[in-house]
Amino acid sequence: MTERKVAVVLIHGIGDQMPMETLRGFVEAVLAKEDAPGGDETISPAETGQRPEGGPTAAAHAPAGPPKGKDFPLYWSKPDALSGSYELRRFNAPAGKRRAPIDFYEYYWAHLMEGNALSHSLQWLNNLLFRSPATVPPKLRFLWFCSWVLVLAILALTALFWNATPVGMLAAAGTLLLIGAKLVAGLAMRDWIGDAARYFNAKPSNVNVRNAIRKGGVELLQKIHQSGEYKRVIVVGHSLGSAIALDILYYYWTVASVRHGAPDLPLKAAVEAIERAIRLTGPLRPEDWKALQKSVWQEIRQNGTPWRITDLITLGSPLTHLPFLTGLDGARFDARLQQRELPKCPPILDGKGIAYFTHYQTSAGNRRSIATLHHAACFAATRWTNIYFPHDGRFGGDPVGGPLRQLFGQAVEDRVVETRHWRGTLNHLDYWRQDSRDTKAETAPMSVLKAALNLGERLGSRSASPAPAKAVPDAPGQED
Repeated sequence: MTERKVAVVLIHGIGDQMPMETLRGFVEAVLAKEDAPGGDETISPAETGQRPEGGPTAAAHAPAGPPKGKDFPLYWSKPDALSGSYELRRFNAPAGKRRAPIDFYEYYWAHLMEGNALSHSLQWLNNLLFRSPATVPPKLRFLWFCSWVLVLAILALTALFWNATPVGMLAAAGTLLLIGAKLVAGLAMRDWIGDAARYFNAKPSNVNVRNAIRKGGVELLQKIHQSGEYKRVIVVGHSLGSAIALDILYYYWTVASVRHGAPDLPLKAAVEAIERAIRLTGPLRPEDWKALQKSVWQEIRQNGTPWRITDLITLGSPLTHLPFLTGLDGARFDARLQQRELPKCPPILDGKGIAYFTHYQTSAGNRRSIATLHHAACFAATRWTNIYFPHDGRFGGDPVGGPLRQLFGQAVEDRVVETRHWRGTLNHLDYWRQDSRDTKAETAPMSVLKAALNLGERLGSRSASPAPAKAVPDAPGQED
């Protein structure tokens, strides 16, 4: 089957999400004001390989697009055969001017969070509140301080109600706190904070949920790759979905990176180039890193590695607070990165490089060695763009999102966006909202998002080598 299309996988954030609701708004915003499918400048069928799905005719005979002068929708809503859920659909945008056809998928995980309880949120909030103020990120200190003011206010009112007797104060405080927490949890904590509490808190009661969400995401990426229809995959994560996106990229990479073809002349120049860049003491520009990552992506694809993910795009990502949210402050978080438990962008060097060599035999019986990137090196071949509204410490911007470059590496491109919607306050849900007042292309949310997606990007003519074979290290456990 010809790899001709682009797949965009959107991963939604916290809350009681309805299937396809997030994806529909995202797709309509991304495709809005785009040139209609078809027309004189549409990419030719020979270039995209586009044809009617399931049709027996050759790709070269497929129509270029809908007839001119007709009203056609921006996209077609088709069955999603990969997710295994009848609630989900695949939104197909036909080939347009200067771009190939696109399939938009939603990785829907909200139903896996059923069973959120007050205890899940309280355990997590307890860990966040009872800590030194010095360990609280600066832009969260206002919210952290307000939380403590609320707690102390309840204690003060309780003391007055019980005439400030020690026993009465303790008894009433406990009663009011439990009642208040129960009410708040019923309204918001259980359905909203509960999602983040369970995903970021690896308590025994949360392990099955965390595992199910990651497993489902990895399986979707695997099915998209195995379908043979896509030449490029883009993963977009909003809010908590960005943390899920990072996890499933990391775990799918551990499966895909050890596979390769049997090329007679395996390539390694691009891997060597990015290794030299990582060794440099001075920082490179984001566009320089992205050029290197694109070259590595092309190279491993030609070597037969089944990795089509070119980009991760994170929107309003709580990963900016990850050390605080997980309790892995300071040196402990850095240690996890150094141990490659989390991926960095660019990857951490394993000794002198980011790859080890494995041997194989070609179809002609010749013995060859191929560079295999280590298990946390997914961002050697994938670009990471992080988009966020700057938060002023109170209500301006997005308190959830923030920069990631300092935490995850200099190859992460942090893009600051601004909007006039709601006068720039509480903007966590505004990353693909169209507002006519946002006229600056360099900071308008939709302009920045479309530039990151770059749906018309040409990736070159390189293709994977045939006869894929699993990489086998020179000695067992060498990579580790």
